[in-house]
Amino acid sequence: MKADMQRQWQQVRQQWRDNARLRVLAAVVVAILLFSFLQHLHQLQSEAKQDALRQWQRLQDVTQLSRESHWQEYAEQSEGALEQLQARLWHAESEGQAQAQLRDLLQQMLSKHGLTAMRINITSLPDEDSGLVQVRADLNGDYLPGAWQDFVFELSRHSPAVVIEHDSVNRTNAARNLYRLGLHAWFVVEAHQ
Repeated sequence: MKADMQRQWQQVRQQWRDNARLRVLAAVVVAILLFSFLQHLHQLQSEAKQDALRQWQRLQDVTQLSRESHWQEYAEQSEGALEQLQARLWHAESEGQAQAQLRDLLQQMLSKHGLTAMRINITSLPDEDSGLVQVRADLNGDYLPGAWQDFVFELSRHSPAVVIEHDSVNRTNAARNLYRLGLHAWFVVEAHQ
């Protein structure tokens, strides 16, 4: 067996010496492998350099932020903005109470301006992300010029906020003009146990 291996090794060496194309082909394969290896090393070096630059930039950003002296002022401004936002939100103990509050407001304001509602539909949509409940109202009734505009204006300025989505007046029937209004309000539902 050992003699066979030696004989085969002798044949390979003889072919290597006698066949120039084999030597050239082997050199090309080695060159391709070497080139691929060097290219891969260059790519790794480039990625490492980019990562180092990103880390350096991040360090510079953190260093800059640590030197910032206006954080207290920003915190106070944020608290003021949060208070303004909370003043625009409604508060209720349940979703049903939220719907009732919006319905009561609409009925009081319609009555105040001498308007009637043929229909008031109230629905609510809890928002899982914010923890708020959006209570929506759609209503329609007889349109009275002037009174309708005053009603919509007062609703738009109400606090807590009422967001008017759409309003329209249908004047196709000369004997009876009808208004239509869609709005919503955001409620913080704070169930007391």
